[in-house]
Amino acid sequence: MTDFATRYIHAASLVKTMRNKQARQDLDRMVRAMDKIRTLRSQEAVICQRQRHITRKYNELDKQCEDQLDQLEKYIVFARLLYG
Repeated sequence: MTDFATRYIHAASLVKTMRNKQARQDLDRMVRAMDKIRTLRSQEAVICQRQRHITRKYNELDKQCEDQLDQLEKYIVFARLLYG
């Protein structure tokens, strides 16, 4: 698995173990939004394979996935510190 995939799986599992219901719901909403972007990125990867070059849209979606994962990890740490 790639670094992104392992980070994503770890973050999603941390969200499921949150004790505070409101924090868990908010973070779960972020995970679901990230799933949509990951799906778009996967679809664009198929297009890239067919065209045999990486498209600009794939690069943008890849960067957006990385940024959102970084943001999600920050919010998880903040929620852990805030709610224990």
